[in-house]
Amino acid sequence: MAWFLYFISIVYIAFGCCFILAPMESKENMRLITEKGDRRIWAAVAIIAGVLFFFSYASSSHPWIIILVGILALIKGGVFFVNPGELYERTLKWYYSELTEQTYRIHGIAALILGTVIFCWTI
Repeated sequence: MAWFLYFISIVYIAFGCCFILAPMESKENMRLITEKGDRRIWAAVAIIAGVLFFFSYASSSHPWIIILVGILALIKGGVFFVNPGELYERTLKWYYSELTEQTYRIHGIAALILGTVIFCWTI
């Protein structure tokens, strides 16, 4: 399952670079993508990613980080699937209307670091 770790790390690195270099354009593109998709589909994608992280933890030299990311993905998918108190909609509203450009850049830096860590620690 190293292929999944390499794939997801490249996706994290690409998203991180986009949010660092062009935060407002990247935000707008993400907003368009999430508005067109159904909440349950995005929740299912997060749950599937979490399960794939669990299957691929053995392909990492530091499996604890892969298990932690998998747990967080499962929690995110489960919460957004159940959607208590319109949490999904409130999260999107907060993410797309109340954050500053610097916050998107910080998210980009975090994604770039996480992607690099996963890529480097994959066996």
